[in-house]
Amino acid sequence: MNTDTVIFKDYSDVLTVKGVQKMLGISRHQVYHLIESGKIRGIKLGKSYKIPKVSVIGFFCWYQQYSGQQLSSCLLYNQIFTLRVMPPPVALR
Repeated sequence: MNTDTVIFKDYSDVLTVKGVQKMLGISRHQVYHLIESGKIRGIKLGKSYKIPKVSVIGFFCWYQQYSGQQLSSCLLYNQIFTLRVMPPPVALR
């Protein structure tokens, strides 16, 4: 894969709420709303959330397509993954 087409390549594969805030330029409350509404998948471990970067990219690309501003990076992402790449979270036992 050409690294020029990879979006958010400077971020780790697993993010915190603060990392998602920085990626998307939104507030902490907006990040929690996206998680609680299921638009971004996250797992609560202890008192904090861990959010897979692929989930944030999926949301970002969906939003870009929804708003009519499709980026070439998202076209590549959509060819490789579907937005259902991650199964629903399973409760840890």
